[in-house]
Amino acid sequence: MLKKLFHLFLSATFVTLLFLPDTLFAGRLGGLNENIGGQMLSAAAGVEYSTRDVKSKTNKEEVNSRRFVVKTTYGLSNDINIFATLGFADSQDINNYTGALGTLFGGGLKYLVFSNPDSANKVSINANIETFKSRDSGRTATTLEYDVAVIVSNNAGNFTPFGGIKFSDVSIDFGGSTKYEADDNIGLFGGVDYFVNPNVYFTGEVHTFDENSIFLGVGYNF
Repeated sequence: MLKKLFHLFLSATFVTLLFLPDTLFAGRLGGLNENIGGQMLSAAAGVEYSTRDVKSKTNKEEVNSRRFVVKTTYGLSNDINIFATLGFADSQDINNYTGALGTLFGGGLKYLVFSNPDSANKVSINANIETFKSRDSGRTATTLEYDVAVIVSNNAGNFTPFGGIKFSDVSIDFGGSTKYEADDNIGLFGGVDYFVNPNVYFTGEVHTFDENSIFLGVGYNF
């Protein structure tokens, strides 16, 4: 009964946030939410858009971002995975600024805190950092983001729904003249990984409170 309620909650959250008028893509864990095995390799590509409230010393703004990212994950062990991200991202609609896509770099790790052979539930910690520069008419906005998330997942055949809580922060620096930081740092998220077969999977997730976001991607386990 609890498993059915858990699945229903995540499904309802995903559908509701997907159709919120101001919800855009971003802030993703980026699949897979569960650790891959030791010495295994996984790659995923996805698109995301986000909207987030940020503040400087004098005012508050809302920043929107479009992103295309490729994430490669390697299993150092069954409990520890490391990953690197590469892609393109921009910062828009902030301080009369609409930046172009710039190169995004990032990386992080995932640590499996709890698993039990007799249970489908797992608990992991995911830490991630990313940076990119977006330019508009000679102005440059340098964005640095990081987050730490606790993920609770429940494997159910081909589907693995997940959810959790995260702490995130962002810094957007306009060449030292103006600097913005996140207005909210604590957020919730939920999503699902779906395996077409043992190698190919689709993933999607939504985030709220610290930012309104959604991510959709596809991946392959080697």
